Amino acid sequence: MLTAALLAAALLVDSTVHGLTRALEPQTADGLVLDQATDAVAEMRRRAPASATVDDRELLRLLHVVQRNALELLGHQALCVRASMINHSCTPNATHMGFRRRADGALCCCIRAVRDIRAGEEVRISYVEDLACGAAERAAALAHHGFGPDARAADGPLEAWAPTAPAPSDPRRAQLERELSARNSAADAAWSSAARAHGESDTAAPKQLFMQAAAHYAQLLQLGSGVLGEGHAMLLQARLRLAKVMMMSGAQRSQANSLPLWQAALAVTRTCVPTHWPALLELLRGAAAAATAAGAEAAAQAYSAEVRNVLAVLQPQCADVAE
Repeated sequence: MLTAALLAAALLVDSTVHGLTRALEPQTADGLVLDQATDAVAEMRRRAPASATVDDRELLRLLHVVQRNALELLGHQALCVRASMINHSCTPNATHMGFRRRADGALCCCIRAVRDIRAGEEVRISYVEDLACGAAERAAALAHHGFGPDARAADGPLEAWAPTAPAPSDPRRAQLERELSARNSAADAAWSSAARAHGESDTAAPKQLFMQAAAHYAQLLQLGSGVLGEGHAMLLQARLRLAKVMMMSGAQRSQANSLPLWQAALAVTRTCVPTHWPALLELLRGAAAAATAAGAEAAAQAYSAEVRNVLAVLQPQCADVAE
């Protein structure tokens, strides 16, 4: 909330920029409840220029404008009057990417088609960062926009239990759900701790934390085997993160052994995203490196070729865009 408030407050510095927000939703404060954002609006008021003549209702509107329309570009939250008006889809045909202009280093937004778009078809991007997640997770990510996720065929496998798992009415099912949830929470907490520690001067600490996270994810995979469907989102994340840690080790055998994990993660992710989606790059590169370590040169070359194919679509060939 505070980050959005600060960004909205920055808009007040320039009345021209403030005026541009009128093209974005919400265009008025009608229906917005000030009491639910009193602290954020007060912080915006404190940071706004002394000469600003904007009332609290307009500050509240600006807060919602930022929350609903800001796009993440190169680690920044940006309002792009035209790009921010592109609607969401859980099966998008385009993606938004940030680049720097060569001339002045200014941040710009580039919209790239990730599949063929028919004449008259609406261009849509995804407001959800991770499309390889179930409907509930996407609903949470979209809640502040005021609408829910699109239904997709890919959602079933992301949430499916194995055919041999206990039926939903079986008491053992509830126990398994609790155990899986607890193990997943422990694994996520360990991974978050490792990610926060990554880059610290004591390089041994992050490595140890990542190893702890890997142990939790390995246990989660064992617990979920024969219980959760092979394409379950919980197993997808566990396989992907475990594969990353195995690559971090630097040991050829460990890297080679991670190949099936990369391949499994790729198989599920492909069903959730377009062919030329940015999130595929990390998986394809990981699979290529693991295949090389395993001596599977043909597979490594195929994955590398796919990386080049995705980049050929995503990287703008513009003279004014910095490398």
